[in-house]
Amino acid sequence: MSSISIIIPVYNEEEGISAVLESFRPYLKKIKLDAPLLFVNDGSTDGSLAEIKTVCQNEPNCHTISFEKNAGLIAAIKAGFDYSTSDWVGYIDTDLPNNPSEFLFYELFLNEFDGWKVLKIIQNQ
Repeated sequence: MSSISIIIPVYNEEEGISAVLESFRPYLKKIKLDAPLLFVNDGSTDGSLAEIKTVCQNEPNCHTISFEKNAGLIAAIKAGFDYSTSDWVGYIDTDLPNNPSEFLFYELFLNEFDGWKVLKIIQNQ
């Protein structure tokens, strides 16, 4: 089965972690791919890491990477790419500027286009 990892970088977002997971539930119920969620804690100084561990405790498709100190968004995303073993990788900010179900759009094109072409299609809409 094909898979898509969703990278979710986190920096001092303790209050929003459970909302992120809840926002992904409809997407995870609909997607036909294996879709692990990968929270990347970017050296948060609040309780973000503890909250990630709490919400992921009962979620087999929820994974965590944690930096000891803040390395920045690009480093967090790169760590997610490096860790992922999925066929495809997506990314979304913790504050959810987009609906996670929008990733379902990609599923329609995975076998027809490479990721760059799919991104281009979305940008042109």
